[in-house]
Amino acid sequence: MLELYKAGGNADYTPFIGSVAHDGGEWTYIVGFPVQISRVTMYVDANRFTSGKPIFIILVTMAAIIALILGGLYKTAFQNYRSGRQD
Repeated sequence: MLELYKAGGNADYTPFIGSVAHDGGEWTYIVGFPVQISRVTMYVDANRFTSGKPIFIILVTMAAIIALILGGLYKTAFQNYRSGRQD
């Protein structure tokens, strides 16, 4: 199994080899796929992104307020245009 792990398969086949402990026993597995698969795994730690949460909330709130103000101004201007007033 060590030789198979070191070889890593050919370009058309990707093996994954590992071990799992379950119910007091340790199991070794080999899973192969007939395509090239990346071996990169990304882990995201949500605790690292808590510092940006207040900034995000403030920006979303400001965008919503601006959208409401512009919507109100547009509505007023559109009503004035339809009624023929030039305020």
